[in-house]
Parts: sequence; structure tokens; C-alpha cells
Amino acid sequence: MLLSQDEKTLIYETDFQLPKTSGIVSISLPLSPEYALKEGNYYHWYLRIYCKNSTRSRADLVVDGWVNRVVVTAETERLINAAAPDIWYDSLTRLGNLLLASPQDEKLKIDWYKLLEFIGAQELAKEPLAGPVVVNQD
Repeated sequence: MLLSQDEKTLIYETDFQLPKTSGIVSISLPLSPEYALKEGNYYHWYLRIYCKNSTRSRADLVVDGWVNRVVVTAETERLINAAAPDIWYDSLTRLGNLLLASPQDEKLKIDWYKLLEFIGAQELAKEPLAGPVVVNQD
């Protein structure tokens, strides 16, 4: 679920299936203009996982965070391509996609670890990349 900064406007919400292989997944917004984030605005995202056979009425796992869309410039592109922590969501996505394509690339593995270390998630570096989730079509 993705909400506006004031948390009054729902931007996007969907159900999805996790890949059969465990590991780190990616979740993307649809490319439709209606879901485009506005530059300079902050958005609050939530991820709620409900296990299939759970008897609980609430989510089994909930994580959330904030994201800010920045202006795309030559400098922001350079930071993303350099796996700089300044724009770590984009850097993480870029590195993850590169690692999915070239899982044996040692430089990519080092950059991946360094970026995860910067955000305090270095323990995830040993987890495999499972790729994107499959969005349920209603």
C-alpha cells in the first residue's frame, strides 16, 4: 500500500504472490501515469504479509517506510549508477536487477553488500534474489 504524505490519499494497493523461491523480492508501481509519484513529495509505503494458512486476523508481518521522489538529473543518475546510498531505493533496485542478470559478478556483490550495510541491513546480503512479485489480476 502506498499513501500520500498526509496519509489521506491511497496511491496504490495490490495483492501479490511471492515467488516459489525464498529470497529478496521487488515490488514496483504500475507504469500508468495515475501512479506516478510527484517530484519532491514524500510517500508512506506499507507491506503487509498474510501467510496462507495463518489463523490470525491481522498481518503476520508488517513493514513500512517513506520514499521521496527526487528530480532526475545527471547527478542523481550518477549517484544511482554508483550505488550511492544517497538515493538507495533506486540504487538497490538497479543493483538487484544487475545481480539477477549476473549473479557471479564479484564487484556487484561487493556494491550490494556495501549498500545494504549503509542502510543497516547487511544480514540480507547472504539472501538470494528471488525477483519481482506476481501481482494478482482481479
